[in-house]
Amino acid sequence: MAEMEAIRAAVLDGVPGDEVASLALPEAYRGVVVRADEQDMFEGLASDEKDPRKSLHVDEVPRPELAPDEALVAVMASSVNFNTVWTSIFEPVPTFGFLARLGRESVWGARHDQPYHVVGSDGCGVVLRVGSVAPEGTAMALLPTRDIRTPYRGSRRQHWRRARRDRP
Repeated sequence: MAEMEAIRAAVLDGVPGDEVASLALPEAYRGVVVRADEQDMFEGLASDEKDPRKSLHVDEVPRPELAPDEALVAVMASSVNFNTVWTSIFEPVPTFGFLARLGRESVWGARHDQPYHVVGSDGCGVVLRVGSVAPEGTAMALLPTRDIRTPYRGSRRQHWRRARRDRP
C-alpha cells in the first residue's frame, strides 16, 4: 500500500500533474464488491427484506489494465446511491449476466467478467492516468492528469465531469 500512500500524499500536497503521472500505481486497491457466488443469496425474499450489508464486501481487487478510452481515477469520495443498492440486492437482475455478455464483446470488455463486481457510480477523485485514445465528444478528451473529476453516466459509458470548486 506504499503506492496508495504516495498518491494520497501527492494529492494532499498539491503536486503538479506531471509528478502525479509519474507515481507508481498499486497492483491492487480496496473496493466494495458483490460476489457472483452470492447472487442467489436473497432468492425468495421480497425486496424490502434484502439486506445490502450481507452482500457488500470490502476486498482487495486487482487494478485492471487501463483501456485506451478510459481514465484511471483515484477516488477520494464516493456515495451509496440507488445503483449500489440495486446491485447489492441483485435486482432487477444480477449484474453478472450483463458483465459476462460485455466480456464476450472485446478484450477490454473481458476484464469485467469477474467473480466479483466493484460497486459505485458516484464519486469524486483525481485523474492518475488517461488512456491513449479519448472518446470523441467526451470530457475525457481534455482530461489533464491531477484534475479533479466526478463521474456521471451517459449512454453506455461513464464519463467524467470537472468538479466545481466554487460550490460549498
